[in-house]
Amino acid sequence: MKDFVQAALPWVAMGVLIAFLLVRKFGPRKRPVKDYTAEGMSIGMCLGCAIGAAGVMRIENGLWIGMLIGMRAGRAKEKKPSEKEGTDEEKE
Repeated sequence: MKDFVQAALPWVAMGVLIAFLLVRKFGPRKRPVKDYTAEGMSIGMCLGCAIGAAGVMRIENGLWIGMLIGMRAGRAKEKKPSEKEGTDEEKE
């Protein structure tokens, strides 16, 4: 059972990631939202690698778990527009 779960888990994670990215790309949204997805994935990948190197879990599992958690955490917070960019209302 453990071997099956370890073999299937990366494929399940890839399916979840692809579904998340497709919904993000083609989902209903009126305007593009800038968020911290890339930053969250980077931090999550570093933390997952550190957890894997500490021996808590295998490094490859720590990487993808950290990336998924970091992506979700980064997606939760929107970036505020900088003064150079302005807001959408000012551009129109």
